[in-house]
Amino acid sequence: MRHQQERAIGAEERHGSVTHGRVVAQGRAGEPTPPSGEPRAARAQRDGGGAPPARRPGGGAIAALLLGPTLLGDGMDALFGREPGWGVAVGATTGALLAALAAVRCRVLGRVAPLPVLAVAVVTAGALLTAHGPLATRLVRWAVAVFPAMAAAECAVVVVALAAAALRTQAKGRGRA
Repeated sequence: MRHQQERAIGAEERHGSVTHGRVVAQGRAGEPTPPSGEPRAARAQRDGGGAPPARRPGGGAIAALLLGPTLLGDGMDALFGREPGWGVAVGATTGALLAALAAVRCRVLGRVAPLPVLAVAVVTAGALLTAHGPLATRLVRWAVAVFPAMAAAECAVVVVALAAAALRTQAKGRGRA
């Protein structure tokens, strides 16, 4: 009997309270005790605390958010003019903003940051291929035409990155106070 009490007391120190010589886990009855390595968010979800985790977009969704508006802007420029212009700039900026917001949510902004320039280059490459004249001249005209769109798209990513950093710093400051 004494040996059982010692085991029960040792178990109490590890698991919770002891009732009539048996260990009863703290928390809800009938639930297994969570492993110590389980993430806090998973425990909160399982226990009903907090909001359910939002579904995070994958790489394909981020690429679609980036390329969709850029393609739409390029299509608008193709309808109204020959060279990439305001349509590509607005579309690339919108696409970069949406993709950067999704990337912040997925915590992959570092991987997405260089992509707006590549997206603009790929989408507008058709203008380079269909233009008339020597290749060197076409390359220079294309670079001059798409540079504002590339710069605006990267500025959108930088703004999202700075806002995310500011919000993260503010949240850490509240946690310490």
